[in-house]
Amino acid sequence: MDSMRKVAVEHRAISQWLHVMMGFLVGWSVAGSSEPLVLHIDEEQPPYSIIGDINAGLPPGHITSSFFTHETDGSGMSTDLIIDEMTGIIKTARVLDRETRDKYRFVAVNLGGDTVEVVILVNDINDNAPVFPSSQMRLKISEQTPVGTRFRLDSAIDADRGQFSTQGYFIHSGNVGQSFRLETKRLTETLDLELVVNSPLDREERSTYTLVIE
Repeated sequence: MDSMRKVAVEHRAISQWLHVMMGFLVGWSVAGSSEPLVLHIDEEQPPYSIIGDINAGLPPGHITSSFFTHETDGSGMSTDLIIDEMTGIIKTARVLDRETRDKYRFVAVNLGGDTVEVVILVNDINDNAPVFPSSQMRLKISEQTPVGTRFRLDSAIDADRGQFSTQGYFIHSGNVGQSFRLETKRLTETLDLELVVNSPLDREERSTYTLVIE
């Protein structure tokens, strides 16, 4: 009977300790009391690629042999990352896609009570080609249209962002007499595209233009 009571008491003590530790993790994730450890990895890296080490976020001289981790924002840590809680090494569990998820965040606590907030940022690479919404577009333009008149065209869609997004357009062929030119404006991640009348149009000389824009 005494041995059973002892086992029950030890089991209750362990359960209570885990409960308190988890409460500490959740409370810290809300408070955000220190600078996070920010790690970077390029998207499309193969599974088991090393991202970094949780120990890098500990105070100088504090090295641990065990961590408890807690996902703070439902970011996919459990499915996309492999975290060795004994060593602190973080690896990819699968190929990461920045267009699907660009950030992971979790909290790690060691047995000494040191807490590290880890933020993993997925870097973009140029892995998507821009695509126009439609392969053809028709415009009706009067021959009396003044030079400088603008016509809004559909912009190309590019899943990449920043320096890897669409950077420009040009008229590949069909611009007889340089009758048109392209102008662009970036308001968001999309590069807006306009066709501008560049010289007087004369229907008797040419009734149609077929421009190939890339």
